Amino acid sequence: MTIQGSPRPAWSGMMQFVQKGDHPGKSAVMWMIDMNSSDRTCIYSTLMYVSEHARSHNVTPIITFDQPLWWKALMIINSEPMGSDLRKIVLRLGGFHTEMSFLGCIGHLMASSGLQEMLELIYAPNAVIHMLSGKAIARAVRAHLIVDAALNALMLTDVLNVPLPCKPDESDELSADVSKNVDLDEACTLYEKLMDGAICVEEVCQSDVLKRIKDHLKKHAESVKITSRTSALWVQYMNMIDILRKYIRAERPGNAHSTVNVDTTQAVGDKILKSMVGITPDKYTFKRISQAVTLGMKSSVKIDGDQVQIDPQLLFQRLITVVQTSDELESAFKHELCSYPSALFDSSLLLREAHKPALADAIWGLCGPDVPPDIPDDGTQYVLDGGALLQRIPWSRGSTYRSICHQYTEYVTRKYGDAVVVFDGYESTNTKDMTHKRRSKGNAGATVTFTADMALTMKKEQFLANKQNKQRFIYMLGEELQKKNGETHHASGDADLLIVMKAVNSATTTNTVLVGDDTDLIVLLCYHASLESHDLFFCPEPKQNTKKRRIWNIKATKEKLGPDICKHILFLHAVLGCDTTSRLYGIGKGASLKKFKASKTFREQAMVFDTQSASTHDVVDAGEKALVIIYNGKSSDTLDSLRHQRFCEKVASKSSHVKPQSLPPTSGAAKHHSLRVYLQVQEWKESADGLSPMEWGWQECGDKGFVPVQTFLAPAPEHHQM
Repeated sequence: MTIQGSPRPAWSGMMQFVQKGDHPGKSAVMWMIDMNSSDRTCIYSTLMYVSEHARSHNVTPIITFDQPLWWKALMIINSEPMGSDLRKIVLRLGGFHTEMSFLGCIGHLMASSGLQEMLELIYAPNAVIHMLSGKAIARAVRAHLIVDAALNALMLTDVLNVPLPCKPDESDELSADVSKNVDLDEACTLYEKLMDGAICVEEVCQSDVLKRIKDHLKKHAESVKITSRTSALWVQYMNMIDILRKYIRAERPGNAHSTVNVDTTQAVGDKILKSMVGITPDKYTFKRISQAVTLGMKSSVKIDGDQVQIDPQLLFQRLITVVQTSDELESAFKHELCSYPSALFDSSLLLREAHKPALADAIWGLCGPDVPPDIPDDGTQYVLDGGALLQRIPWSRGSTYRSICHQYTEYVTRKYGDAVVVFDGYESTNTKDMTHKRRSKGNAGATVTFTADMALTMKKEQFLANKQNKQRFIYMLGEELQKKNGETHHASGDADLLIVMKAVNSATTTNTVLVGDDTDLIVLLCYHASLESHDLFFCPEPKQNTKKRRIWNIKATKEKLGPDICKHILFLHAVLGCDTTSRLYGIGKGASLKKFKASKTFREQAMVFDTQSASTHDVVDAGEKALVIIYNGKSSDTLDSLRHQRFCEKVASKSSHVKPQSLPPTSGAAKHHSLRVYLQVQEWKESADGLSPMEWGWQECGDKGFVPVQTFLAPAPEHHQM
C-alpha cells in the first residue's frame, strides 16, 4: 500500500521502526525436577516446591503451565483440602497456548469461507493447513495480519472515497485523489511526523483524526454486516484479528442454512461464558450443541422425522447430477471448476510432483530378478552423476572450500579411480528450474563470493540452494578432480542426457558403470544404449543402513523389455510425470507400461510423440487419446465427457464430496501437458533443436523463469462466474 507515494510497512515492521530503547533484560531458566513433565507426580512436586518457596518469601505463588499441564495442575489443586497451601497457588494458562487455541478457533470458524484458498496464494497448501489449525503460529499471525490489512484497505477505499492502493510507480493518480480528503491528509501528516520521530506512538493513537477514521470504519462495518451474512462473517473475522493483535500487545510487555451461526460467533461465545459463571472448571462440561456452526461443518436434514447428517458439498453435487439441463452440466466440465488444474498441479505454479522411482520399481519387477548383477572388476570405466555426487559428502562449518573439494576427490579416487564426472549447469534458465526450487524447499542462501581458502560459514543446504554458489563450487570441484586425473564435463542445463551419452559412448570401447540415483538415467539408458556394445551397468550409490542395492545390467534389461517398449520408453516415462511434466493424480507410473502392452491404440499415440516433426495439433490429439486410455475410457470418449461421467459415478457411490483432483484433467489442461511431454521426449532424443518452450506448454515469467501453462479456458463458464 502507498500513501502519498511512500510505502507503508506492515504492523510488525511499524512497531520495530517507531519503538525506541533497549530491552530490559533476558530471562533465566532454572531446571527444578528431572522427571517426565506430564507425570502427575512431577506436577505435584513442582507445585509443592513453588508453594514452599512462596511461603518462605511471604508472596502469592503464580505458576504458568501450558494447556495439558495446566488442566492436570488444576485437578491436583482442587483435590487438596481447603486449608492446603496449594490452594493459594494462582494457576495461569500460558499465553503461547492460549494464542495457539485462538488461532485454531479462527481457522475453524472460517472453514469454507475462502480464507484457506486466499492464503494458498502466498503460502504452500500444507503450510496453510497447519496455520489454520494454530500450529505454525508465527506464519499464522503474519498471514492473518496480511489478510486483515487487505480487508481494511478495501474498507478504507469506500469510507474515504479513494482508489485502491497501487504500485509506487503508479502513485501519481492516487496522490491527486487522496489530497482531496481532509482526514487522510491529516493522517498522512501524522504518519510523516511519526516516521521522523517528531511525535510518539501514544500521541498518534490519541489523535482526533484517527478516532474519526476509526468511527467511520466502525459505522461502515455495521452497515455492510446488514447487507449479507457473508459480509458479517468477514467483519467478525476482522474483529477477531483485532483481538489477536491486542492480545499479542498485552503479552509482550506482560447465507447459509439456518443452523449456521458463524457470523454471530461473539454472541455464541458470550452465551458460553455466561453459562460458566458460578461453576468450577472441573465440573463444567462443554456441549457440542453450544458451539458455533461453521460453513464447513456437515449439516443435518430431517428424513421421516430423523435428523440425518450429510455433507452439504456432496448433497449439492448429487443434486446437480439430476438436473434437467444435463447438456449444460456436461459442457461445464470442459472447465476446471476450480482455480487451477488440480489433476496436474500441486498449486497454481507447481506441477504435481512426479513419483519417478515407481517406474523403476515397475521395470525392476519385470526384469530385475533375471538381470545378472555382476560387475567386472578390471578395466571398468565409471561415469558419475555430479549432482548425486554433491550429496555424498557431508560439509562441516569452518572447513575451507579447498578441504571440502579434497574430500570429494579422495572419495572419487578411492572408489572409482579415474572416473568421468558430469555436472548440471545453473547459469541459464530452463524448464527444470521449477524442480530445483521445489527441491530447495524455499531455502535461498545468500550469494557468497568465496575463494578456495575461505571457510564455510553456513549449512551445506543453504549454500547449494543458491544457483551462483553451486555453479562456482562445481567449477572449483571440477578443476580439483582434473588434477587427480579425473575427466569432468559441465552441461549447459540439465545433465541427464549428457551423463547417459558419456556412459553409452564409453561402453563402445570398455565395460562401463553409470553411478547415479535418478530414474531418468535408467530410462535414458534403456533408450540410448546399444545391445552391440560392451556391458553397461547402472549402479545407484548405496544408502546408509541399506545392505541391498539394485545393480542394473542395461543390456539384459533392454532384452527383457523388448525393442518396442525401449523405443517408446521416453514417452511412457514423461506422460505420467518427470521433472518437467505433471504426475496425474491417482495414477501410478506403472500404468503406462500396462497400457502400452495391452492397447494398440495407446501404442499408436506413443508413435506420434516419437516423431521428430510432429505438429502441435497431432501431439495434442494423440495426448488426449492416450490419457483417455490411461483413465480407462472408451475410444469414443473425450477427457471432458469422461470427467462428467466419472463425476456422476463418484457422486452416486461415495459418502463424501468429490475432490476435483480425482477427476481426469480437462482437454484444455491436457493440451499443455501433452505439449510439455513432447518437448521433453524430443530433448531426451537430442531432437529438440528449434523447439521453443514458449510454444510447447511453457511461458516465461520474469524472475521465476519458465512456468507451466495451465489451460486456455476460464475456471468456469462465463455465465457461472461471480
